[in-house]
Amino acid sequence: MKKRIYSIIIAVVLMLSSIAAPTKVSALEIPYRVDVTKYTSDEANASAQIREQVKAHANTVTVYVRTKDKDLYAVFNRIWNNAFAETTNPDEGDYLYWQMSSMAASYNALMRKEKGSNTYYTKYTINVDYFISLEQEQMLTQELNIINESFGFTETTTDYEKVKTIYDYICHNVTYDYSDNNMKFTAYAAVTTGKSVCQGYATLFYRLAKMQGISSRVIAGHGTNTDVYHGWNIVKLGNLYYNVDATWDAANYNHGHAYEYFLKGDVFEDHTRNDDYKTKSFYATYPMAADDYVEGVEAVASAETVNSTFTMNKTSIKKLTRKKISFNKIAEATGYEIQYSTNKKFASKKKMTTTKTTCKFRKLSKKKTYYFRVRGYREAGSGKIYTKWSTVKKIKKIKK
Repeated sequence: MKKRIYSIIIAVVLMLSSIAAPTKVSALEIPYRVDVTKYTSDEANASAQIREQVKAHANTVTVYVRTKDKDLYAVFNRIWNNAFAETTNPDEGDYLYWQMSSMAASYNALMRKEKGSNTYYTKYTINVDYFISLEQEQMLTQELNIINESFGFTETTTDYEKVKTIYDYICHNVTYDYSDNNMKFTAYAAVTTGKSVCQGYATLFYRLAKMQGISSRVIAGHGTNTDVYHGWNIVKLGNLYYNVDATWDAANYNHGHAYEYFLKGDVFEDHTRNDDYKTKSFYATYPMAADDYVEGVEAVASAETVNSTFTMNKTSIKKLTRKKISFNKIAEATGYEIQYSTNKKFASKKKMTTTKTTCKFRKLSKKKTYYFRVRGYREAGSGKIYTKWSTVKKIKKIKK
């Protein structure tokens, strides 16, 4: 048996100022044996293993994965990204991701035939560097607990009051660090030295908000200078999220005009998100308010949020015959597109549209099997936008 060694060399510098692209190196083949008991076929478990090793500041992170997916690079991307998915823990998710200063990954794999299909036993090795030590991380946690207690929040304190208090604390106590010290990228530097850059401001806000059970994200992008990366936060109040930029408002505090970048709506002046934070799935998960936050005023979702949320919907086919199809209604859909084909991949298809949740069509041939799917649509500024397709249903041909 053989194994293929793929050196991903992802070499990502995890600063908002510099992010390198992954490179895939050609494979080698050498004899290999594997202890199958080390491997997990549960990608969520693999991600959890990575998460715990990174939290422990391991410089060499190792995980063993058993998979049927031959795209081992894609498998790595999934388990790596999921290791930093949002949780309820303040020191995980975005905070944990932005504590790494760099990473480089490689993997080797053995392919075995199991029950007639290829199974890949893959060892992923990730070399990780961090901005601060584990001891400094533990010290930060202690300091954050003290800061959190000093806020004096009670059961009657509103989320808005908590967010404003946290924001005021950061803007009053942290100034921008223009030095070459890489520690400036951390919440640790913001708390212990009173100096940081946007990454430190944003991760500090993230942790303090999450400590209060308030959902927040660190958003990477750029400001007025498109050549310089910048980071800020979104934070949830009510059912929607708002932009906050403590880095820029900290400077404003000293000039007597605070809150210029506090709880702003989706169109955030002089801020442009990276593409990962512009996707329909991101907007559907983290819906943005159209306007700036006003206490006591019911917020409205932004157009991008409404459109993105709509695209995540899908209907289901309730009844299908050779003469008629019926399906469930999708909120805010102005019409539906129905496709059917004798090819299960819809390579050759016919299309119908309707504004109702039922549609009649000419009697289909009894000698053929037909596949059906439905999606909703609505008009947007740029034209029609569509939901996901329904699960495919078929009508089998009638045997004589």
